[in-house]
Amino acid sequence: MLRFARWLALFLLISLITACLPQGMRVPQSPLLRVLERKSGRIVYVGTDGNIYTIDQGGGNQRAITDDARMSEEEGEDVRLYQFPAWSPDSKRIAFVGLSGTTDSPVQVALYVASAEGTDRVTVFSSEREIPIYLYWAPSGDRLSFLTTRPLRATAALWMTSAQEEAAQVLDTGQPYYWAWAPDGQR
Repeated sequence: MLRFARWLALFLLISLITACLPQGMRVPQSPLLRVLERKSGRIVYVGTDGNIYTIDQGGGNQRAITDDARMSEEEGEDVRLYQFPAWSPDSKRIAFVGLSGTTDSPVQVALYVASAEGTDRVTVFSSEREIPIYLYWAPSGDRLSFLTTRPLRATAALWMTSAQEEAAQVLDTGQPYYWAWAPDGQR
């Protein structure tokens, strides 16, 4: 038990030191790490500028999936930002939500699917009232399920759409909402 407590204390100390490093600072890595570590692919994330990016597991090879986000605090200014990126099961596509409008008008929301390089973007869902908040790919990667909420509505809606075209349909509503695809992606 004492040994476990020492390892836990060491882990917490390292975590605390890492969290206190200046933003953008990179901790040096051993050159052997590239050879020994398991390669797990790319990471998709939302940048501080509101765009979607991918990077490799070492934090390099950044690629912009979107490059047109705009954030403004001025009234009447155009605003566009992206959220909730999700890799397809085969890692060839990324789904993400885009919000656009002006600071003093209703927001237009769209669900996009793009290639892992950011090309071939397709709108698979759009709405002025429903806001996607959780994306979940079918195991086959040909469909996408997602939850939406609506301001001032107490329930969520479960939707399903094709990953190639705008063909979304509501499957159910309720709250709280949990679901999982069957392994074959048919249910």
